Amino acid sequence: MKRGAVAYAERVLVEGRGRPLILLHGTMGPRVWDNMLAGLYEHFQVFVPTLPGFKPEDGPVVYSDRLCVEFVEGLRIWAGVQTWCVAGLSLGGRVAIEYALAHRDRVSHLVVIDPLGMAQTTPFFALPVVRDLVRPLIEQAFAHSWSWTATLPREVVDRKGPAARWAVSVGESVVADPVVRANVVGMLLRALAPKPRWRRLLPSLTVPTLVLSGSDDPTTPVENAYRLTSLLPDSRLVVLDGYRHCGVLEYPEFFTRHIIDFVAGPWRKPAVQ
Repeated sequence: MKRGAVAYAERVLVEGRGRPLILLHGTMGPRVWDNMLAGLYEHFQVFVPTLPGFKPEDGPVVYSDRLCVEFVEGLRIWAGVQTWCVAGLSLGGRVAIEYALAHRDRVSHLVVIDPLGMAQTTPFFALPVVRDLVRPLIEQAFAHSWSWTATLPREVVDRKGPAARWAVSVGESVVADPVVRANVVGMLLRALAPKPRWRRLLPSLTVPTLVLSGSDDPTTPVENAYRLTSLLPDSRLVVLDGYRHCGVLEYPEFFTRHIIDFVAGPWRKPAVQ
C-alpha cells in the first residue's frame, strides 16, 4: 500500500468545520457513514478514510490491529490534527479502541458502535487452525450476490426495506474486486477474535467514551456493550432498542444526534439508557 501524503489525500474525505472527528468504517467500507455526514458536517471537521485493504490498488493486505492503528495515526499527522474525536463502527470500533489505547493523548472523545473484540470466545471458523481452511469457501461465497442478499438483511430490522437493499448494494460494491474481497474475508476472520488484553487495559483508559449498541445485534450482542462499558471508567452506554448491527443504515439520525450531544454537550456520566 502506498505511503505518504499523496496516499492519504487519495483515500480520505475531509469536509465540514469544527472539532476534528474521524469515522472508522467496518467491513462494509466508508459508504456506511453516508447518511450521517450532512448532520455531522455542521458540527465537525469530518475525516472519512478508506482503511488499508479496501482499495484494489492496496494489493493483498493481511489485517492486524497495529496496521490500522498506524494508518490512523499517520492520517492524524498528515492532517496536522493535535487531538480528535475518534468514532468507529464494528471493525472500525475495534480499531478505534486499539488506537485510543495506543494514542490516548490524541483522543478527546471515543465513540464505538457495535465494536468487534468484546466477545467471550472466538467463533469456530475464526480460530487460527481453522480459518485458513474455511477462507477459500468464504471468499467464494462472498463473490456471489446471493450471499449478501441472504446474509446482510438479517442485520437490519426491516429486511425488505431500503436499508436492507442498500446494505446489500454496499456490500457487493466493496467485494466486487477479488483482491479487496480476499482482504475483507481475512479481516473478518481475524477481527472476530476477542481481545482478552482489553480486560486488563481498558480500566486505565480515561478518555470520555460513548458506546452505542443495537439491542438485538446478532453480530456483536448487546451483552458485549455492557461488558465494555463496565470496563471503561468514563463511559456511557446508549442502547437502540429493537435494532441490529446495521442500525446506522436504518436510523442514522439517532447516531448522529448522540455523537453531537456527546462531544458538544457538557460531559457527565449518566445511568445506562
